Order: sequence, then C-alpha cells, then structure tokens
Amino acid sequence: MVNKLAVSEEGADDMLALGRIVSYARQQADVMGLKFSTYCLDIALRSIVQELAIAGVCPAANENLVSAREQI
Repeated sequence: MVNKLAVSEEGADDMLALGRIVSYARQQADVMGLKFSTYCLDIALRSIVQELAIAGVCPAANENLVSAREQI
C-alpha cells in the first residue's frame, strides 16, 4: 500500500510546474528525434505523475501535463 504524501499547496504547484517543464522537454526531444532522451523524459514524467497521484494532487486542470501523460 502506498502512503499518501502530505503536500502543501505551494509544493503541489511546484510539482505541477516541474511536470510542465519535463513535458515540454519530452515533446522537444521527440520532435528532435532524440529517442533515448525522449525515453528518459517519459520515465521522469511518469514518476512525477505518480508522485502527484500519491500526494492526491489532480493534474487534470493542467492540460499540458495531461496531454503529455496520454502520449506515454
């Protein structure tokens, strides 16, 4: 069983911002044809989404993060 993380509103905002950054980097790596970098950024993005879920933060309001997650 996974324990829910206690995340402040500021911490949640920071996690979402990090997700947006990684999502953008992943999209750019994909456009540039950087397969290994895209793979690594996929893993990083999945990790952020998992941490958000554990923390109980709903990234659904963030279209960029959600659309990137759907691409994975």
